[in-house]
Amino acid sequence: MAISPYNAAALIGGIAALVVGLSVAAPAHADDTQDQIFLTSLGTRGISCSSLPGCQGNDQLLGLGQALCTDLSKTLDPVLEVRSLIANQYFSKDQATVVVGSAIGAYCPEHLPALDRAAGH
Repeated sequence: MAISPYNAAALIGGIAALVVGLSVAAPAHADDTQDQIFLTSLGTRGISCSSLPGCQGNDQLLGLGQALCTDLSKTLDPVLEVRSLIANQYFSKDQATVVVGSAIGAYCPEHLPALDRAAGH
């Protein structure tokens, strides 16, 4: 699925909007509070494991959120992560955007500057 530059900017805006108010200091390992922030952020936006293709439970969903942060440490590109979820996990654009934004807010707020760079700020 090709995402035009305009759509990429919209994705960045959507991800950034999700992260506002979620940022917490992230220790090296996720804790129960971070997990709860992630799941609550998803739930508030109508996303649960049962609504995502192939999800086998909250443990898998939590692992995905944490893995996205690991990937972002390498790619520094949240749009690439959204595209990956769309292409490889068959998430909708909205689902992928919510999952990536919620992961950044809960587990890796240090990647907020990547959102600014991707948005051209």
